[in-house]
Amino acid sequence: EGGPFYIKEFHDVFCFNSYIVNNAIREFGLINGEKLQVKNCVFRNNTATSGDGAAVYVQSCKKIQIERTHFAFYFGKAYGVGIYAKNCKTVFVKKIYFLFSSALSSSGDVLYIKYSDYVYCFSCVFAENSLGSITVQRGDVFLIKNCTFKNNTGHYGMGLYISKTERIRIERTDFMFNSASEMAGVIYVDEYELLRINCSRFLSNAALANGGGIYALEGQLIVIENSFFVYNSGNSGGGVYIQEAEVHITQSQFI
Repeated sequence: EGGPFYIKEFHDVFCFNSYIVNNAIREFGLINGEKLQVKNCVFRNNTATSGDGAAVYVQSCKKIQIERTHFAFYFGKAYGVGIYAKNCKTVFVKKIYFLFSSALSSSGDVLYIKYSDYVYCFSCVFAENSLGSITVQRGDVFLIKNCTFKNNTGHYGMGLYISKTERIRIERTDFMFNSASEMAGVIYVDEYELLRINCSRFLSNAALANGGGIYALEGQLIVIENSFFVYNSGNSGGGVYIQEAEVHITQSQFI
């Protein structure tokens, strides 16, 4: 585990201005600590042949902060091809690029987060990845803003797979040319309290089954404001497929 870094029972770990390439297992393995901060780094051409998190694996950490970092050409067998975070109170990523990565099995987004109270994703790009971009499971608050998801492919939820997370807010984010071989070309969400989408664009996304743009199950309230759904396709609900939720749509277009 851990590739060149395996650290257990840590306080603060900082990785700045570094270039980490061509490793066959995880670069970071961090368990039980206070804070991980990564800034201005490049992770490239790395593979996790077993286990989770080909680039960064963190478990039981109070805060993860990753900024201005590139993750490219990643291959993993399980969850979190790029980053795997579990039991971390706050996860903050900003100006991150996740490109050209894929999973060796049927699961595993490039960013996989489970049991985190607060997840923030700002000004990031997810492009040309297979088997999804971000998974957030069993969280409290998930805020994504000024991000781009483009040309990602896989089974379902090619932009976001969100399950059992209470409050979700998506602002000023573009989803373009993503496709799913099952349902949810862009966003899959279930068991949520509030999903709010504001000033975002869904362009030419597709699902072979239902929900070319959004596939939502068993929630309470969905609010869509000032957003565009253009040329999305699916068996039912080319733009939006919703079951069991109150829905408010204002000043939005569906074409």
